[in-house]
Amino acid sequence: VSVQLNIAASIVALSVGLPLGFYAAKRQGTKTDPTILISMLILYAMPVFFTAPFLILFFAVKLHWVPASGWNGMFSTQVILPALTIGIPGAAIFVRHMRASTLEVIGQEYIRTARAKGMSNFVINYRHVARNAFLPILTLLGFTLAGIFGGSLIVELIYGIPGVSRLSLDAIFQRDFPVLTALVLLGSLMLVLANLVIDIAYTIIDPRIRLK
Repeated sequence: VSVQLNIAASIVALSVGLPLGFYAAKRQGTKTDPTILISMLILYAMPVFFTAPFLILFFAVKLHWVPASGWNGMFSTQVILPALTIGIPGAAIFVRHMRASTLEVIGQEYIRTARAKGMSNFVINYRHVARNAFLPILTLLGFTLAGIFGGSLIVELIYGIPGVSRLSLDAIFQRDFPVLTALVLLGSLMLVLANLVIDIAYTIIDPRIRLK
């Protein structure tokens, strides 16, 4: 359950953070750039115990669009609010990193060479700039997916989700050491698998990198 929840939250963070970070970098020097950064900083500074009740009050109580709590699978409407609660701060992190990475790539010599050759802005932005700017984000994404044991604890408690974080808290209070040991081993395995996926993804995105 925690894996499904954090995958959904990562999808929210990536789908919001990467385009906004790229757009903010392309709009550097205008009012749009600081507006996006300040807005994301405010959202990042909001604690989940404030964001979660606000989302429940607005979307569940006032508008009746989604359920307020419970869990019925990753593809149910019950995943929307907890995914937004976890994904919004993650999106703020991705915006900052994507913006910095994009600005670094834009200043490279091969980008100026591509413009000198007469390539269209679409090809330059999405084939050269965005693809290379995404490389540093892979490492951040891997650790985000690996950190599923604890980051969603408060969210799982607020929304009544029977996840790993809640299980670990119950095991601590009950002094269930076998369960705690299993959770630590599972968390270590997730970290190793995340790093493996990152290495494989690097070779797919950047052909210059090869696994040996």
